[in-house]
Amino acid sequence: MPILIISSPLPILAISSPLPILAISSPLPLSYQFALLKENHSASLKLPVSIASHRQLMLKNEKRTSSLTGHMWVTEILNGSANRFFELFRMQKSVFRCLVNELTQKYGLQHTRNVTAEEAVLIFLYTIGQGVTCRNVEERFQHSGETVHRQFHRVLKAVHKLGNDIIRPVDRNFRDVEEHIWGDDRYWPYFKDCIGAIDGTHVAIHVLADKQIPFMNKKGYTSTNILAVFDFNMCFTYALIGWEGSAHDTRILLDVLRNPSMKFPQPPEGS
Repeated sequence: MPILIISSPLPILAISSPLPILAISSPLPLSYQFALLKENHSASLKLPVSIASHRQLMLKNEKRTSSLTGHMWVTEILNGSANRFFELFRMQKSVFRCLVNELTQKYGLQHTRNVTAEEAVLIFLYTIGQGVTCRNVEERFQHSGETVHRQFHRVLKAVHKLGNDIIRPVDRNFRDVEEHIWGDDRYWPYFKDCIGAIDGTHVAIHVLADKQIPFMNKKGYTSTNILAVFDFNMCFTYALIGWEGSAHDTRILLDVLRNPSMKFPQPPEGS
């Protein structure tokens, strides 16, 4: 076993140690020299751990070795079958191209060095449309988890801005009666003042174990209760997301009506 030799004003000590031979010539007190040796010993123990972590990181990067890169797969999908595209991303190609144009031209979504705007949007649609795990998305698009996470949230931020502009009534004053009402004897004049339909829907979500109770709905699974309003053209005019699954629809609606900051669409007073 290597010998650690300490040289000091005190008598020379020979200590058996797993460290390489180290000679310290210093007038410092012996206790302080031992403290330095202890610190060096801790550092020497951390070095193999750092090397192992680096090797593990390198091995993780080697997982994505497919010859079909994410960009190549996106190109293949965009140039391929329309039915295949719809099954994968739950959207028609024409709608997808319009969405990409809107997000890039009006809402700040841009290409990055390694990911185009089209691929970023497809990462977003694939994740929410297929309900897959992040690792599945990493493998499909041949990107790291950090890249997938960053691109998903870039698109989410842009879509949120888009939603603020399009999820609203066409006419905020509700001056005109919908053709679906006045053009059908079954509804006119009984629903002449009707401006839409409202309902709540439960969407299953994953919740941390210590926070599951408020989100547990009456059917026994964790969910968020979404309040949605839509008009007679089947277009959403309002949506509120975030309430716990245990909350009743009436409670959510009353809270929205009492809180002006929620911007719930209502006809002007006296109309």
